[in-house]
Amino acid sequence: MREHFSIHCDASAMAANMYTLANPNLYDFMKDNNASHYLRLTGFGLEKDIRHCLTANTAPVLPVYQQGSLVKANI
Repeated sequence: MREHFSIHCDASAMAANMYTLANPNLYDFMKDNNASHYLRLTGFGLEKDIRHCLTANTAPVLPVYQQGSLVKANI
């Protein structure tokens, strides 16, 4: 997204930096840092769901932004 947008916002910069730190293992990063969503969702027994949601390239489609809309990418 950085190729298409320029956002000068502390929250966006911090999110990008945190993702870089966490990227080797997003699940363990959330667990080790007691992320509130991690704690809440694991309390409901949704550990497998969290792992799935944090796994890259699991969706068979890729949305792209074209002319003001999200559309299915032609890949």
